Amino acid sequence: MGLSTEAVSLYLLCCSLMDESLRISTKHIEERWTGSVEQLTESLKTLVARGILKSVASDGKTTVYTLPDPDGWKH
Repeated sequence: MGLSTEAVSLYLLCCSLMDESLRISTKHIEERWTGSVEQLTESLKTLVARGILKSVASDGKTTVYTLPDPDGWKH
């Protein structure tokens, strides 16, 4: 799919959050992300643009995402 290492890492992190029964939110992601803020921002943009992550709610500070079915991903 041509994703960066950081974007793949973010996807795996989101899967891990789901496995732990936690919301995929910027709060939980930022608590675990070890890369730079810029890498996280770019990776979020990439995954959303590709349909791999979908924003479902935001209060202006925290955004909550879901992982849509892979059939809807944009290559």
